[in-house]
Amino acid sequence: MNKLIRLRWPLLFFSLGLVCQFTFYLIGSRVDENGFLIEPFGLLPISWMFISLGLVLLIIRLVKLRRSRS
Repeated sequence: MNKLIRLRWPLLFFSLGLVCQFTFYLIGSRVDENGFLIEPFGLLPISWMFISLGLVLLIIRLVKLRRSRS
């Protein structure tokens, strides 16, 4: 359980990124009558930022766990 508590922030950020991706595909996109594409584009860079941050934090935590064992 202690290891899971240490990984809460990486898992939280990774989960937020996946929720943003899911929300983007759930909302969808459309073309209005003037030919403009209407889509929630802001969710894409936010989701990749969250996923990247979660992976970086996960790598840092795993390296720290390995160093503390040695």
